Amino acid sequence: MFTTTDVYSAASAIGQELQLLIDEFGPDDVESFMFKVITVLEDLEACVNLSTEMEEKVNTLREKLESLRSDRQQFSDSRDNYAMNLEQLQQSWYRDTSSLFDEAAALEAENERLKQKLEGMRTRPGVGTGKEDQEDDEGRAHETKSKISALVKAISRGSADKQSSMAAATALSDAGVKKHVDEIVNMTEQRLGLSKQEDRAADLQLIRLLKAVISEQSSEMRHLRLNLLQHEASIDAVSLKS
Repeated sequence: MFTTTDVYSAASAIGQELQLLIDEFGPDDVESFMFKVITVLEDLEACVNLSTEMEEKVNTLREKLESLRSDRQQFSDSRDNYAMNLEQLQQSWYRDTSSLFDEAAALEAENERLKQKLEGMRTRPGVGTGKEDQEDDEGRAHETKSKISALVKAISRGSADKQSSMAAATALSDAGVKKHVDEIVNMTEQRLGLSKQEDRAADLQLIRLLKAVISEQSSEMRHLRLNLLQHEASIDAVSLKS
């Protein structure tokens, strides 16, 4: 690359040659030519300075471009890892939720069977002779209710744990899930005090609330994936502009 030092060296060499011409032919013949040479050397120096500045800017832009490429690669790797973890979390959530709902359905069926058996024993003549069986069935019905309550709280805890993991990565709000969880826990506590005739309606309403929790979790996962795609598009746009 031609630098200002090279320009000064060339000017010195040209000056020596012009001095020889002046010594041989006199200053009059060389004077007009000398001014033209000086003008050319000044223009050359200005071009060299401009070229140096442009080269520095180009180097700076190259460094920024490399930095952006590195950031994009890191973001891409982080996004892939996070997407994989999110997918695993979602699959685990679906499996656990499905298992809990299967258990809830089995407990509801057992509860219904025990209620029917208990009602049949109450209306049957000679019910006094089966007092021990009746007390045993009532105990089993109460135990089934307790299992349902524990199951609901387990679902609630699973929902809260899952929400906490997602919030650590994406800072999403968990107000909606907390509202559903509070409703489920409150309804479970109220349900334990209901009469036999009111149990079925309360069970159905409880299941609807559990389904609402799962639906809201799925919606938030879709929203999180959309945010990831938007961040990727932003990185691509910055790289293209650079």
